[in-house]
Amino acid sequence: MVAQDAPAANNEQVLKNEQGLKQFRFLKIPLYLAQRETFRQQLAELGGFAESRATWRYPFKDRFYSPLRLADSRYIVFDFDQKGRVSGYTRVFRNLYSESSRELFRQPALWRSLEKIALTVTEQTGISPLIRKHQSGGFHASKSYHWESPSVKIALSHSGYDPYAEPVLRVEFHYENENDGQKQPDGFPEAERQTNGI
Repeated sequence: MVAQDAPAANNEQVLKNEQGLKQFRFLKIPLYLAQRETFRQQLAELGGFAESRATWRYPFKDRFYSPLRLADSRYIVFDFDQKGRVSGYTRVFRNLYSESSRELFRQPALWRSLEKIALTVTEQTGISPLIRKHQSGGFHASKSYHWESPSVKIALSHSGYDPYAEPVLRVEFHYENENDGQKQPDGFPEAERQTNGI
């Protein structure tokens, strides 16, 4: 049996990651290359999504709430490039540690741990994550999960790497032409983006 050289093995892994991560879906909707108008129509057909007023005046950003479809999440945000393609996706989950144990017992489906969310992404893409450890304030360590390919980057962590903060999932799509996949500058102002973890 002939051993595979390192560059060839690495290229195969990059291709595998690329193919797997391009399959990332929001509910059952593939996001890579998704067009804004078609995507918004698909959300309307699913029902249960309310658009936030905060993004009404932004042509490249949509924020939605959905207690019906996404009971485990506070809100979701989609960024679009100048060609109307999805360039980013952020999902802010409910904070497991901000609720009483009684409420957790009554409605366990409303809260998902970082590990369970990471497992869902891994199962959907077929790609194992890179796991990093972070120290928060010198006391408690937290983990972050990363999936990367040339076109798709996914990061999952607690907000601010605080192990007691809400989990945040961020996905970025990069397209070949110009900087089409980059988020546009007329989204939320930088200060607001940092405040909201966007």
